[in-house]
Amino acid sequence: MVNIGIVPPIFTPGIKAITSYSKIGNIYYLFMTETTVCTFHFNNLFDKWANNFDLDEDPARKAKNIKVLFRGISKDNPHKVIVVFQAEEEVIGKHIQENFDNIKKNGADMNTAVPSIWLK
Repeated sequence: MVNIGIVPPIFTPGIKAITSYSKIGNIYYLFMTETTVCTFHFNNLFDKWANNFDLDEDPARKAKNIKVLFRGISKDNPHKVIVVFQAEEEVIGKHIQENFDNIKKNGADMNTAVPSIWLK
């Protein structure tokens, strides 16, 4: 979140990476969109992991407005997946920390997680 003062972001020249803003009092705060690409191994069948991911973990993601853009299984390793998430900056990392036990319970081996973070 970036404080840009009392100037509404719509009228701030040169700022193109902003996806949303919030006004608190007379101050505007800008939020960047963060896309996280993460690969990791899982310890059960893909269909079972995907079902848990889609159903059990979805309410917590929806509550934080985290979008899943893609999830798939590796062509070379049947126990490796990739997930592409998108949310406001820093939301995904906090979400994973808060839901770590549930994510692990659903089959993700978070010791093998390799995330990369991209800003829009």
